[in-house]
Parts: sequence; C-alpha cells; structure tokens
Amino acid sequence: MAEGNGDSSGSEETPRASPAPDGNGAASDDLLELRRLLMGPEREQLLDLQDRFDDSVRLASDVGRVLPESLILRAQDPAVSRALAPAVEEALQASVRANPQTLADALFPVMGPAIRKYLTQALAGMLEGLNRALEHSFSPASLGWRWEALRTGKPFAEIVLLHTVLYRVEQVFLIHRQTGLLLQHVTAEDIAEQVDADMVSGMLTAIRDFVQDSFGKPGSGESVDELRVGERVVWVEQSPHAILAAVIRGAPPKELRTSLQTTLEGIHARFGTVLEQFQGDTAPLAPIREYLEPCLLSQYREKSRGISPTLAFALVMIVLLLGWWGFSSYRESRRWADYLHRLEAEPGVVVISEETRWGTHSVLGLRDPLSRDPQEILSETDLNPDKVVSRWEPYQALLPRFIVLRARALLQPPPDVSLSFANGVLFARGPADAEWLAEAGRLAKLLPGVILFQRGEALEATLDRLRPEIENCRLRFPSNDIQLLPGQEETWQRLVAQLQEVAAAAAVAGRPLRIEVRGHADSSGTSEGNLKLSLDRATSVRDALLKGGVTGLDLEAQGLGSQRAASDRSSAADRLVTFRIVLPSPKGPAPRPARESR
Repeated sequence: MAEGNGDSSGSEETPRASPAPDGNGAASDDLLELRRLLMGPEREQLLDLQDRFDDSVRLASDVGRVLPESLILRAQDPAVSRALAPAVEEALQASVRANPQTLADALFPVMGPAIRKYLTQALAGMLEGLNRALEHSFSPASLGWRWEALRTGKPFAEIVLLHTVLYRVEQVFLIHRQTGLLLQHVTAEDIAEQVDADMVSGMLTAIRDFVQDSFGKPGSGESVDELRVGERVVWVEQSPHAILAAVIRGAPPKELRTSLQTTLEGIHARFGTVLEQFQGDTAPLAPIREYLEPCLLSQYREKSRGISPTLAFALVMIVLLLGWWGFSSYRESRRWADYLHRLEAEPGVVVISEETRWGTHSVLGLRDPLSRDPQEILSETDLNPDKVVSRWEPYQALLPRFIVLRARALLQPPPDVSLSFANGVLFARGPADAEWLAEAGRLAKLLPGVILFQRGEALEATLDRLRPEIENCRLRFPSNDIQLLPGQEETWQRLVAQLQEVAAAAAVAGRPLRIEVRGHADSSGTSEGNLKLSLDRATSVRDALLKGGVTGLDLEAQGLGSQRAASDRSSAADRLVTFRIVLPSPKGPAPRPARESR
C-alpha cells in the first residue's frame, strides 16, 4: 500500500489507489475516473460556495441583493428597528459633521411647511388668548371673579376658566388593561396642577376592578364609563388590551366620547400586537403620544368671532394715537422746514447744519450782526421756542447793503453825501470837503470787501485813467484757434479788475457803458473763414469776462476778420482780441460802426 501524507483533510490532491496484483495501475485509474464522474459536479459546487464565503466582495454583493427584501419583510418587527437605530443615528451624525448642508437640503421641503404651520397655530392661539385676557381683565364680571379668587384662594386664571369654559380635556391617560400599568400620559400646556400619573392609573384600575367585582355580572365585561371628581369628570373607554381615561372640566358633548373611541381604535389598530405582548417596557409605545395629544380639546362659552370689542377699542385707540402722532410729527417737520427756508432766504444768515432729535430742533450757522435776529423770525412761526436750540457765530456778510451800512457807521459822511457800493468800489456822491474825502479814502480800505474808494461823479476821470490800458490790452491766440496762448494769466486778471472798476463807476454814475470786444484773424485763410474765426474769438473772450464777474457793462462781441489792429504790423500779431470803450453821450447813444455780432 502507498504511504499517507499525514493530513488528507482539505487536500485537493486525489489519493492514489492500491495497484492491482498484476503490477499495473489500470484498475486504480478506472476508480479515479468513476469517482470524477460521480462526484465531480458536487465537488465544483462546494468549491464555488467556499470561494463565495472566502471572497468578501462577492459575499457583500450577495447580501446586498437580498437585504432590501429582508428589511421589507421584517419592517414590522421591533427588533429590526432596535438593531438599525444605532447604525442610522451614527451615520446621520457622521453626515451632519461632514456636511450639514446635505441634510438641510433634504429636510428643506418638510421644514418650511412645518414651521409655517407652527407659527400660524402659535399666532392664532396667542391672539385668542389675548382676546380672552383683555375681555376678562377689563369686563365688569372680572371684578367679581377677582373677589372670588381672593375669597377661595384659587388662581384668577382658574376662576376665569370655570366661568368661561364649556368643556376642556385637561389630561389623558392610557392604561394597560391586564396589568393596570400606565402606558402614556399627556397634559394640557397651561395646567398648573402636577399629579402622579402612575398613582392615578392605579386608582382608576382599582376603582374599575371594584365596581366590576361588586356590581357587574360575571363574564359581562361591564365596567365604569364615567367618574365625577369635584369639578371634573373622568370618561373611560376600553379596548381588549388598553383603557383610555380623559379628565375633563365642564360639560363635554357626546361627540367627545366618539372622538375618544376613535382614538382608542386607532391605537389598537397600530399597536395591538405590542399591547397584547406587553411585559412592562413602554419604550415601543412612545409614538402613542401622537394619538393622545389631539384629544386635549376645549370649547369656550363665548366663542370669539374676530376681535373682541375691548381689543378692537384698544386697537382703535392705538391707531388714533399713532395717527395723531404722525400728523403732529408731519406738521412739526413742515414748520421746521419753513423756518429753515426763511433763515436761508434772510440776507446775512447762513445755516451750516440742522438736526431734530426726540422732538427738539437744533440749528448751527453764521449771522451778520446787521442781519435780522433769527429769534424774531422764530416768533413769527408756530414752533415752540423752548424746543429750538440755536447757535449763531458772528461774521461779516459782503452784501452791498451791509457794506454801505458799515461804511456809514465808520466814515460818518456829511448829511448831503450818499454812499453806494458795487464791484469792490465804495462811491461817495454829493458835496464833500477835501479833508473828509482824504480821511474816508484811508478808512474805507479797512472795510471788508472794499477795494477802492472814489467819488461817484468821477466816471470820466476813471475812464481817462483806465481807458489807455484797456484799449491797449492784447489777448493773443494760436493760429486757427479760439483758446488763449499760455502765459497771459496776469494780463487777463488785470483786465478783469479794470473792467470791474469801470463797471462800478458807471453804475454809480447811472450811465450806460459799452465795451466792444474785437476779434482779429491773420490773412492766411479766406475772408469768410477769417471773419468767422475772429468773431468766435471775440465771443469766447466776452463769455469768459461774464463768467469772471464783469457785470453791468454792455459787452459786445465783434468780428473784424483780417483787419489789422492799430500799431500791429506782423501777421502773427493779427491773431488777437482788442477792446474799445464807448461812453454814449447823455443826449443819445453814439453811432455804432458796421460789424458782425452774435
């Protein structure tokens, strides 16, 4: 015989058969072939099963295919829920820690309606409670109820409830019928009394057993349906495995008993098997609270229809007070705006800032001492002076009227001498001696805004002094352009000051004065083009003088084309603007030369 290898179990090698007596192995090969034919398929299946159990990927795939059907078949088994709960809770916690947004997005379609429903119910309950509180707080009957509360020592809310409620389910108990153990207990939110639910459950069970043993017929199944305890009544409904007891205040309607029966039937339909197999563990019966809480019903004697009269009166008063406050605030703001507008329109008064806070107005600004007193303006309005805080800093306004008043106070002119001011020049008109004129000329320059002091009759003297400089002034331009050449700023500023002085002298003398602004061009272009270019140059200079403050003069723009100005002989010198002063005679205007003007 062949020797064994010491361990043939689990070996995939085929053991050898004993050789035939004739020395050949033909018989052994035949046995091996026969065994392969008879046991080969089963052996292959066994090897495949072994591979499935050894390969974790294939095993997980096989379990995954049957797991959903298994959970569906065992969905009602509490053991499955208890087994899956830890894994599901841990998975949810891990998911929330990893990415809370995923769970928030999944709950978004549910959270929105739930929150809106809760807020709607909460606001409705709050409004109803506010209605009842206002009615019972301000009604004549509330005085008697408060006295009753003091006399009996009961809370005022309980007294109000006794007089206003038709019925109210305050507590609901669910008791196991066979053992008498408390399964679930719900209480209305505002019930202040705290009771031992287990003790109440035991008492109800004892009373039920006592009544049934003493007065019931054996096997009849009769039991206690109603108990009265002081101001409360206890309604009892039974099922094969549970007892539903509702503690009610007031006189409940018959429809409430039907509601209790329907609730008990629903509980028995869903949890009948759990109740039948109950051994003292109430954890699987926790969802029963969803059935018991809707039984906490109530109905009041005076059902509110909209807002109560007391609340409506209070709301109307609030609206009227708000309306009066809004109207008063608007009227006050309009008065304050009118006062500020009048201050801003007053000469010598400058408003810098203003503010209104808690009904008090404040204003900050500058005021010339010669201007009108702001308190006098305030007295002409309907504002309360006690609610207006004013702060005025002194300053000197450069208005002609104020400058003349300050000059009269400083210079003390003779009675026949009148003073006037225009464009920085203080003029004195009337007979005056040389001594006063010399002293006035020295003191006038001390006044803010006064640049020059002169007699009003000296218009011709002013023109004799300034005419040569003005008419010899040349403003030069680049070729084919209407913008001044750079470097003429000093010439321009001197020209503006001289024209302002001439305008002031003419205004005091009361005589019109015309300044001809003459534009020139060189001879390089056509006559029509040169004429237009020269007129555009004169127009631009005239507009710049008006913007620079030269007023009171008749500035007339003239285009002279390529006609050269006097004392200019070069072609480049033709690209300029010159000036000519025309003083019409008192009898009539001087004749004007032919020109192109705008």
